[in-house]
Parts: sequence; C-alpha cells; structure tokens
Amino acid sequence: MKVRLILRLILICLAMFYWQIVFAECYQSPWNAPSINPSDSEDSETGESWYNEGIYNPPVSTAVESGDPDFVVREVFTNHHKKVLRPHEDTEIFTRIKNKGDDDTSKDIGLKYWRSKGEHIDSKDDRVNLGTDNIRGENLLPGESKWESKHTEAPGTPGEYNYTVEVDYDDEIDEVHESNNKFD
Repeated sequence: MKVRLILRLILICLAMFYWQIVFAECYQSPWNAPSINPSDSEDSETGESWYNEGIYNPPVSTAVESGDPDFVVREVFTNHHKKVLRPHEDTEIFTRIKNKGDDDTSKDIGLKYWRSKGEHIDSKDDRVNLGTDNIRGENLLPGESKWESKHTEAPGTPGEYNYTVEVDYDDEIDEVHESNNKFD
C-alpha cells in the first residue's frame, strides 16, 4: 500500500515537472530577457570547434494594437540541437513562428534563412542566403505557433556559425510591430 502511494506521488511530481517544462516552452514570460545561448562544442575525433546553435527568445511586447497580425521568430535550432556537424553534412534548420497579433492574413508569410560566420550575425552583405519558404497566412491564426524547417548543407570550413530566420522578410504584410521579425 505504501509503495503504491509513493509511486503515485512520484508520478504526480514527474507529471508536474513535465508540465512546467512544456508550459515554459510554449508560453514565454514577458519578463524573460532575449538570449542566444551558444555553447562551445568540439568534434571528439578531430578536436575542432565546429557548429554552435542557440535558442532565441525575442523581447515580448505586451502592447498589441488590435486588428493586425504580429509575426515573431520564437526559436531556431539545427538538427534537434545537434551542435557539431561535419563539413558539407546535410542538416535541417528548425524554427517556430508565432502570430502574437489579433488577426491573421490572407497573404503568404515569407520566411528567409541565412547563415553567418561567428556567434553573431554578420552585416547583411556577409550573410549566406540559404533560401526562402512560405507559410499560408490563414494557417497562422492569432496566438498560434507553427514549426517550419529548411534543408541545407553545413559549410565546408570548420568554425562557429549562426543561423538567422526572418519572418515577413519582404514586408508584404502590415503588422503591429515590424521590428520583431528576425533576431540579431
């Protein structure tokens, strides 16, 4: 009897812990500071530092005007947080886009992907354009998030790289905030 009670308490605690992780992942507090968390990685075979990735949580604004969408990039990472990639290795860039506004759009929402050398993005002239993608506007309703991914290849030169994703990169859609569509 006591063993069953203890097991139930453990299961309840694990469920509450899991729920807290899921809740924190889906609903960012407006008091969270923006952060990119790169961590150094080494290739165990060669000892070379290679790829770093991070999760970006843009500043959250509580002031939202009604009637317009507001698209933000909530997360960006490679191959489910894989930090070390071999030269020219196939990889996926995953990103979560959220509509924080009060409306959707009938237009397609453009996404653009870049890669730059180093921990931070380079000037626009130094970034490598990895291509574009679209989300159908009616598929991203107010308050909803959508995961997208882009297939690419790791660069041939070892080093630390940064991926950038910008939503509504061509400014085709009127939004509440146009300045929160990408991360730097």
